Amino acid sequence: MRITTRAAKTGTLVLVVAGLGGAVLHGLPEPVDHAVRPTTTKDVAAWTMPLDGYVLSSGPAS
Repeated sequence: MRITTRAAKTGTLVLVVAGLGGAVLHGLPEPVDHAVRPTTTKDVAAWTMPLDGYVLSSGPAS
């Protein structure tokens, strides 16, 4: 009877680990096909909050 209990616990552990691994792999982002260029530029003259980071440039377009 002890071998059956050990086998059941081992089987349950394998299923739980496989399920968690599958969930992690499913949640990973897909690789991008091409590089994404930024649509804004850093404007050091503009005052922004620390988490704003980037603002639309108000200077002359080039």
